Amino acid sequence: MSTKTTASMIILLIVAAVAFWLYEWHRRLPELPEADIFSFFEKDALRPADQALYDSLHAFLEQDDEAQARAIFTRHTFRYRQIFHGILRQALHHEYRGELDRADPLRRTAEWLAEQFASALNDSFYLAEIDFYRKLSRREQLRKLTLEIFYQKGQQSLIRDTAVAAHHYRQSLRLSQNIGDRRREVDNLLKLKYIYYKGSKYAQAVRLARETLRKAQAYGYRYREVWARHALGSALFFNGDYAEAAQHLKKGLVMAHELQDELAISNILERLSIAARRMGDFQTAYSSLTEAMELAKKNNSPYDILICYINYGLLYRGMGQYQKAMRYYKKAYELAERLPSRENMALALLDMGYLHRVLGQYRQARSKFLQALDIYIGLKDSYRIATVLKNIGDIHFDERADSTALIYYRRALDELAVALSPDQRKAANRIEGEIRIGIGNFYQRRGEWQKAVNEYKRMRDIFKKKGFKEGQIQATIRLADTYAHMDDVEEALDWYDEAVELAEEVQDPMLLYNAYYSRGRHYLVHERPDLAEQEYTLAIRTIENTRRQLSTDPQMSYFATVQDVYDDMILLQLRQNRIQTAFEFSERARARTLYDMLNPADTETHSAVPFAASFLEFTDVQNRFAENAQILEYKLTRHRLLVFILNEQGLRVHESAIERDSLEALVSQFLRSIGADAPDRFRAAVRKQPRATFERSLTLGEQLYDLLVQPILPELHPDKITYIIPDGVLSYLPFAALPLPASQPHRPRYWLHETALAYAPSVAVLMRQRQQVAGRNDTPASKLLAIGNPSGDLKGAESEVRQIARLFSKSVTFIGAQATEARFRAAIRHRFDVLHFATHAAANEENVWGSYLMLGPQTTSMALYRSSADVLPEDFSDNVLTVDEILKFDFNGVRLVTLSACETASGRLYRGEGIFGLTQAFIRGGVPTILTSLWKLDDKYTQFMVVQFYRKWQTGATFAGALRQAQLALIQKMRSDPIVQYPFPFAWAGFILVGAHE
Repeated sequence: MSTKTTASMIILLIVAAVAFWLYEWHRRLPELPEADIFSFFEKDALRPADQALYDSLHAFLEQDDEAQARAIFTRHTFRYRQIFHGILRQALHHEYRGELDRADPLRRTAEWLAEQFASALNDSFYLAEIDFYRKLSRREQLRKLTLEIFYQKGQQSLIRDTAVAAHHYRQSLRLSQNIGDRRREVDNLLKLKYIYYKGSKYAQAVRLARETLRKAQAYGYRYREVWARHALGSALFFNGDYAEAAQHLKKGLVMAHELQDELAISNILERLSIAARRMGDFQTAYSSLTEAMELAKKNNSPYDILICYINYGLLYRGMGQYQKAMRYYKKAYELAERLPSRENMALALLDMGYLHRVLGQYRQARSKFLQALDIYIGLKDSYRIATVLKNIGDIHFDERADSTALIYYRRALDELAVALSPDQRKAANRIEGEIRIGIGNFYQRRGEWQKAVNEYKRMRDIFKKKGFKEGQIQATIRLADTYAHMDDVEEALDWYDEAVELAEEVQDPMLLYNAYYSRGRHYLVHERPDLAEQEYTLAIRTIENTRRQLSTDPQMSYFATVQDVYDDMILLQLRQNRIQTAFEFSERARARTLYDMLNPADTETHSAVPFAASFLEFTDVQNRFAENAQILEYKLTRHRLLVFILNEQGLRVHESAIERDSLEALVSQFLRSIGADAPDRFRAAVRKQPRATFERSLTLGEQLYDLLVQPILPELHPDKITYIIPDGVLSYLPFAALPLPASQPHRPRYWLHETALAYAPSVAVLMRQRQQVAGRNDTPASKLLAIGNPSGDLKGAESEVRQIARLFSKSVTFIGAQATEARFRAAIRHRFDVLHFATHAAANEENVWGSYLMLGPQTTSMALYRSSADVLPEDFSDNVLTVDEILKFDFNGVRLVTLSACETASGRLYRGEGIFGLTQAFIRGGVPTILTSLWKLDDKYTQFMVVQFYRKWQTGATFAGALRQAQLALIQKMRSDPIVQYPFPFAWAGFILVGAHE
């Protein structure tokens, strides 16, 4: 034999020896020292309540009181199932140790219980358990005790470390299969399934749940059959197999009721509510969840209560009751914080983020998603990581950052590939479908129609098969939109019809809105205005019914996301020459939240009236404004600028073809050119090139004048007050500073030279403000409350307050260190006609409730972050007066509020609502007129103009006229100043008058 052959034989022998050793090692069953087993079972005991039930039953049996024994068994049948297994386990321990005197009473009681289950409930599984225990050899008894220890160790490790728990369950499973312990075999399989499920290995979880169910049925182990069906239903959810999941859950529920297992009933009902909700059956979902919550509370199960909270949130979100949904998500998060339940904290954050996105609150949504992502990364939960990444991608897509959205979608698919098995990836589950819809949206926006169709069709078919109607509707709407873009009219309409039919069945408001609106646009494109109007009306009714269920902030955000249908309805009415109806819809699309806050009693009425009916009494509007005022209501649609002109001649409209994006860009350039935006850069430019900087503002301003004013000048009367009702970015624009054509740098003329201007959020709100002053005969020499320079660094503000105080017959002033929130709160309890704030202010776009006026040295930053839900004592004082606090004051009787501070007209711009901040808070408080500022003001110029404003008013001018005269005086002063030379609008145009001008 050659050396080479000998070496090969030696290697083969070594490999065989190693393989045999590994085989024997694997075959060798786990063992524990007897001492450890005895030590463990000496501590093994029933729970005190179960021990008391056992003692009562045992006492009746010892007394041969069969009737009492059966009576207590009947009252606590389910509890005795667990007691049965516990005493049988204790009996085995004592028998193995030779302690028959202790084992026999336990075994006799267990045998009696097994007979009762068989005779009373036709459940022979417990008799089989007795037989199994009787036939165990001594060696098998030891293994039985050992596997029980491993099972208990698995239970103890399950929350802390699932890997350790899985090891213990597998050891217990090997032993149970070796000795034929059917009960523990099923128990261990179910626990291992749970670990797969928690680890996002859903394909393995489904497979193991099916095996567990099959064995539980074969063994007659009905208790675990219930939980196996619950487990299988839960695992099937993640593939979107809601119909099959519901079948298993319903069968499990019937058995759980037969077994009187209230915990199983509660858990199955909670799962059933999810299945019903996903399939669009909200009534069944609600009733199931309500029953589940009652049982969870009865059993004092905080984890089950937490899950119910989350599902209530999901249910209310699907029903369009977003305020309730957010309340339940917050309850879930707060409860999860008190429990070792980080995954449920993340789930609550994920759901809150999704709801914020639906409402258009993208900053809040992104914040919640990122918090959830941190938790899921820590938990190494790839499936949930994919879910969060997909949602962040959706935000970027909503914000038109398409390429960034696609990056997030692809990252989500990569994470999903880690989470799912190859078989499951082939099947495509719900989250993959939603990601691919996002990718389809990307292709659609890029005009890659066939790629989009392929994504949408695939996902629509999968969602339909799985019974996931929400996803099916989304995919169907997108599919219809894509065929519409491809000019395949009939195919598109078929898909739109299917989407509407499904959405009406599900009744999710956002899905309904999208389905109606999308079909309406299709009808309009193909010259069916009558059908388009019907669809738009249904979409708007859906919006209105949802909007009125929300509180202020989410109401405004939600309203901003659905403005397109109002724009299209307005254009549709104009196309049919229905100018008045178009104007009414323009009003319906703006400042509705503010109007409802002013008219809470009218909210239900206005939401319920037919949409053909007038939101305003049009003739009343015309009559009230015909004498001395005219209204210009601007509306920016995607491709057109509309101006509604209302005066004594009636209502007319002017249309211009201009892209909204282009107009927004021009406004932004103009604001930068006058120092309203980036003031430090502007001041530097003025120092270096004053004339060039000023001329640039004239050039840009003239372009805006040509777009916004010049075309409608023939319709206007220069002697009347002109009300501007802006839309979108025009809310930041000082119309008074728009220069007339061919203005010269040293002698510029602005629109201010031609007419007095005032502003309003909407005609409806303005009507309400004018009603507040109707019939009043206030004289200018009235009562003033003024706050000046509370921070000590605004000397001009201090002088300003002292000067204007002399103009009033009665005045209360708090200046410098005397100006505090506490003094203001005490003083405001008395009636004042004018409130004047000469102080610092800050607009908080992130949290509109935190925009504030400074009323003294700030003692805490808490006020900046309060939400409107917080309840503060009436005398709370941190020297910061926030929007949230202003809304709680009653300013009845106050005629004018002057906010002589920086950016008091600023805040967060909501599409449709306009800017919400300090000014709107005072309007809500009942103030009919507010003098407010659009940007950061110069202290010395502000002092001059404000004092001039009050003097002109005291001599008989209207508020609007007084402001115009004060601004013209400052323009003349600046033009005459040899140093300044140019009347830069940043000095005088920042002040605007909002509300009743008289």
